[in-house]
Amino acid sequence: PVSSNEVSSYEGHVRVRPVTEGDGGTFVEWYSHWKGNDESAAEFCHGIYAGLLGQLKKTLEH
Repeated sequence: PVSSNEVSSYEGHVRVRPVTEGDGGTFVEWYSHWKGNDESAAEFCHGIYAGLLGQLKKTLEH
């Protein structure tokens, strides 16, 4: 896990937009930035983002 001592000034953004070409669908963009001491914060956050985006996909497919 990443502690507050390792990450500061976290800011995240999520955009969800309809795809207007082809068979439709949804485009999701998630990006963030922060100040951190090492790469472990990026690795930690990547796992969280991948899991949450996967769950969002499942929810939107139903």
